Amino acid sequence: MCTIPFEVDKDWLNPDPTLFFEGEEEEDNINFGKKAVSRVLSAANKKEKGLELTLLSPILLECFSNEKDWRLKNAGLLSLSAVGEYLASAANLSELVPIMVTHMGHAHPKVRFAAAQCIGEISQDCTDFPNMYHEQIMSALFNGLSDPVARVQRHMCSALCKFIDQLKMEVIDKYATKLMLKLEEVLKTAGPIVQEHIMSAISTVAEVTPINFKLNYYDHTMPFLIKAMEECKDFKLKRLRGSIIECITVIAKVVGKEKFRPHAKTVIKTLYNIQEHELESQDPQKYFLLNAWERLCLVLKEDLVPYIDQLMPSLLNLAATVPGLTISTMRNSTMDLENAVKQLTSTELPSAEEKRKMVHVSTTATEEKESAIAMLRVMVDELGGYMDKYVEKISALLLHILRYSGLEDLRTAAASSLNGLLKAIQSPRTTTFPADYIGKVARTYLEVLMTAMLDEDGPEALLVEVEAMCNVLKSAGRCLDEAGVLKVYQAGMKLIKDSEMRNVVGIVDADYSDEEELEAEEKETEAENELQLETTQIVTVLFQTHPEESLCLVKLLYPAYLSELLKPESSSHQKQLGIYFIVDMVEYLGYARIPEIYPQFVEAIFNYSSSIDPPIRQACLYGIGAIAMSAGGYYSSVATKCYAILSQALSQERPKEVKKKKWLSAQDNGISSLGKTIKHQSTAFPDLKPLLTLWLDKMPLDEDHIEGLIQNEILADLVLHDTGLVLGANGEQFEMVMDIFVDVIGTEQVNEAVELKISKAINMLAGVPGLKDKFTKYGADLETEQREKLEECFKIAQKS
Repeated sequence: MCTIPFEVDKDWLNPDPTLFFEGEEEEDNINFGKKAVSRVLSAANKKEKGLELTLLSPILLECFSNEKDWRLKNAGLLSLSAVGEYLASAANLSELVPIMVTHMGHAHPKVRFAAAQCIGEISQDCTDFPNMYHEQIMSALFNGLSDPVARVQRHMCSALCKFIDQLKMEVIDKYATKLMLKLEEVLKTAGPIVQEHIMSAISTVAEVTPINFKLNYYDHTMPFLIKAMEECKDFKLKRLRGSIIECITVIAKVVGKEKFRPHAKTVIKTLYNIQEHELESQDPQKYFLLNAWERLCLVLKEDLVPYIDQLMPSLLNLAATVPGLTISTMRNSTMDLENAVKQLTSTELPSAEEKRKMVHVSTTATEEKESAIAMLRVMVDELGGYMDKYVEKISALLLHILRYSGLEDLRTAAASSLNGLLKAIQSPRTTTFPADYIGKVARTYLEVLMTAMLDEDGPEALLVEVEAMCNVLKSAGRCLDEAGVLKVYQAGMKLIKDSEMRNVVGIVDADYSDEEELEAEEKETEAENELQLETTQIVTVLFQTHPEESLCLVKLLYPAYLSELLKPESSSHQKQLGIYFIVDMVEYLGYARIPEIYPQFVEAIFNYSSSIDPPIRQACLYGIGAIAMSAGGYYSSVATKCYAILSQALSQERPKEVKKKKWLSAQDNGISSLGKTIKHQSTAFPDLKPLLTLWLDKMPLDEDHIEGLIQNEILADLVLHDTGLVLGANGEQFEMVMDIFVDVIGTEQVNEAVELKISKAINMLAGVPGLKDKFTKYGADLETEQREKLEECFKIAQKS
């Protein structure tokens, strides 16, 4: 890093005032040097936390003390910028911060530039750094905004954005007024390469201190920004106008609909005019416009509906990303989409070489495409049925991308957007489509997803596409016949087998591999294992949505496949896969559909419920609850065993080698199964009191908010409909029940409906004559926050 030319290039010192660039292109030897330093720091950090600074500090101090060659200071600052991601605490930088600050005012511009980079990178990597040192650094950043060298001035502004982005609200509020005045002052005199970053700084201030900005700066700032957007029409300044558009819409999102509403119409009109009349084929404003519409939709929601028919044709053309796909020529009919998909699934896929060529497109073009998909997804999700006219056109675009794009990020973005379109079709506002249309569209989506998944070669994209397939199946419901179910199942099982093969092929010889190779292999194995487990969800959803049609799958899974997975010598991961399949069949098919093999599945759950492997234990304890819900009359023959397993599991101490969070997640499933047993199989037990006492003693759940919601609703229903059973003959469990209710109110373990039930239950208990004294004493012993929760429950109950 010290071998760069001593003389600074004139173009670096005096860049074209209309030049815009994403980031500084560093010389090869600087890049190489920074990577080498980073590798050394990483190795030191792995050996001993804090060793990285111990090794680096003497070298840095030697560099900083050299007053003859600015390149040493430059190298020292660039090396120091790599430290942030390895720091345990920013306090370790206390001796080096004054050096950074001093060099932000150094006589040489490249040293000032490197100091700004150091501040910015460490702020991003070590988030407590800005809050710990803002008093020393903010004044230097303020001064840097007036740097006489435009490139340094721009970099100071970039560092400022990264620095204040991490500040706590109460800290940034101290600087907000001075900072906004300074930014406005610099904006009037700076060139475009700096003005763009001033816009980012204003956006960051708004995001970090939203209330303060809304009250004190919005009314002055927004009209000024709108005027700047309207006047900034020079082609050379289009990226600057894009930055202004970004700033306006970020602020709109921060302050909300009501505050922004007076300016909304003007902004929408201006953006539409730019989009319709002022865009070049290669135009930096496209990216900013696509993101702007996404933000405006999130802010305005249904207030954007009156503009949709005007906006969507040009937005769809802006979003069209694939040569040969002409959105504007598509008609609104079911047959168009079906024919388009037939063509997609029958056309030969691009070769590997062709896909590689697709990857080598410009970053700008890729970002525009990703932004276009994100924008369309938000519009569909937020506006739902109001987008019914455009469902088919958007579907065709997304399916084409999913089928043909060589860019993984585009394929996954397209896959993730499909479910929103199904929900738009199902919206009560939608009257465009026939009753069976949702099934046709879902089958279309599934067909293209299966084809796309079988062409993927790694777990990252496949995980997203598997989730997309599951969401489509859930939203569409019963849309497949037995042949369709079998086809989806086979596609999922092929993914699992292909993933297993990649794991086998990827095994490296530990005797001939270095630490980095072994770590990489471990990460790849973990990713493939995660993919296999997630892919079981495809089968889960088939059982859930198509219980009759999926009976044909049971013989494919059992006995051959599941018996292989559950061999004693099988790996923990294989056993986990097997248990997942078994629990799903128990839960969704039930005893009534598979009476011959149901008992064998129950026995497998029993056998593995004592496993100390957290995922297996967790699945089996969940399975005990599934048995209670699905066994019907058969449950009485296993009731004693089910309760014994749950009782033993919930009293078991956590083994030291098992992490607490994983253990608690399994415990939550055991508690949840008790609640489901009480609700669904109370008659199978001559005395329910032991189950109730154990359940209440373990409530509320610790980790699983979804199951927690279910359990809290069960408890509220029991109190409302069988008060004596829950509280005991003499109300001895009154405090336990009330503690649970008070704990969960206002948390993720309740939604509006459950909160209403709990409020009604509490209100009812307050009116029970025999509990009046207990209730008065209980309320008096509560802390202020808990008492306020209780009072809010009374209000909710009374309103209902």
